[in-house]
Amino acid sequence: MLQGRRLDDTVPRPNHLFALPRKRKFAARPNSESAGALSSTPGVSMFSKREKVCLVDLKTAEYNHHVCTVQRQAYISNIPGESKYIVKLSTGKEICIREKNILRVPEEFENPAEQYTGNPSYLQYKEFLLGAMGRPPVDIVEITMGYLTVDRVKMNTIRVLDCSSQTTPNIFYKFHPNGTLEEGINQCWISRTGTCPGGIGAEYITYDLGRYLAIRSVSMRIPSDGPLSVRAFHLETCVSPRELDTSCNDLLIPSPAPAASAEEDSERQIQQEEKKNDNRQLHSKENTSQSEQPPKPTHEEANENLKDRIKHWKWYRVSQDFKMLRGPTSSHPIQEFIVRPPTVARFLRVVCTENMQGQQNGLHDSIGFWEIRFR
Repeated sequence: MLQGRRLDDTVPRPNHLFALPRKRKFAARPNSESAGALSSTPGVSMFSKREKVCLVDLKTAEYNHHVCTVQRQAYISNIPGESKYIVKLSTGKEICIREKNILRVPEEFENPAEQYTGNPSYLQYKEFLLGAMGRPPVDIVEITMGYLTVDRVKMNTIRVLDCSSQTTPNIFYKFHPNGTLEEGINQCWISRTGTCPGGIGAEYITYDLGRYLAIRSVSMRIPSDGPLSVRAFHLETCVSPRELDTSCNDLLIPSPAPAASAEEDSERQIQQEEKKNDNRQLHSKENTSQSEQPPKPTHEEANENLKDRIKHWKWYRVSQDFKMLRGPTSSHPIQEFIVRPPTVARFLRVVCTENMQGQQNGLHDSIGFWEIRFR
């Protein structure tokens, strides 16, 4: 006889009735654009040595969007996206990154061709046209596909339009924003003193690309030891009021005009006759005195007019935050970032939002850099 115990205690209890269900473990889903997401053979190296790649979705945000070089494979995993690689940053530092946080830089990125499709299905669509139209003339296909292409940016066509501010020149540097388009470290731009209190601000340089071009990456050079060097920046572009009005008008449905009365009809006829008389007078004046026409504005005047116009346009961000890294002492490596997705613009602003040491020392209250590149 069992004393002090219930009969239920003598019956063995099945574990599956009382144990909590175990959570099923799922492998991390790799980024849809990463090589790991495209890998059908887990455990196989997806990157070759010295291949150019871009880093994305890292917890250490300062490494995101940097273009770096693959050095070797550090760890092989059967789980897609979990293999690890040693990559080398522009500053020379080597870090270990999971495959799911690595994007392969497209091969066409290094192609010096002047046209950029912006769409990986460009060639597929071209082949479809050739097949659907039954071998049409090549000129017709090229003209049709020309509407899907955008010219790539060229550094020799870019000019500085304006900047938020600039500091006083000295015997070493002029600190003019035009110096940022020169290669090397002979010239630089620095904003006016006091524009970045605590190392934080929104100082910018506006660049005119000349026409609408495709921007796929941006590169910047800074002195690694410079306390005023840019630490964080992003890109912005603008839309003119004319483009905004056009885009809005396309969405509006015109309402039917109300029926006009007899008085309104007569007034309208009188206004039309007055306009005709005015046009005749203007036409006669143009024929008799063409020499009295105002002279065309000079390049400097046109530039000033353009500066005044874009100040009233709407500016918006077209890139993520890019973080500059400190390199070895007395070094100045150029650091490249991928613009995802690529943007098409004519005017670009490089907006510098944080310097290197302004938060540690309040005396460092301006910001600047040596060189900028787009491609």
